[in-house]
Amino acid sequence: MFRPFFWGDEEQQHMQMNGDRPVSRIPPEAAGIVHVLKDKSASELHRLLSDKNAYQQFLLSLDTVQNQIRLRDELRNETMQLARHNLEKEPHIKELRNQVSSSLSL
Repeated sequence: MFRPFFWGDEEQQHMQMNGDRPVSRIPPEAAGIVHVLKDKSASELHRLLSDKNAYQQFLLSLDTVQNQIRLRDELRNETMQLARHNLEKEPHIKELRNQVSSSLSL
């Protein structure tokens, strides 16, 4: 039978089987976000859930998200530079292919 996975199910199963305390499995990057959310009032949290713009602004205000955006942009720029560099080599590669084809046909 299919049973959907919910956050915390794994910890609850582990506790039931072993009687242990739950182990926090929050990634370090998310810990800062959780801390910020814990400081919000119920009405602020409700607004984040119901107002798409407020949610977007909240996400963009987080250092973790800003760092990811910056990293994405840097990687995109580096990829574009490499692509341009490769395209600049294309005429030379075509010329070398022609030379190889010519020498093989002799």
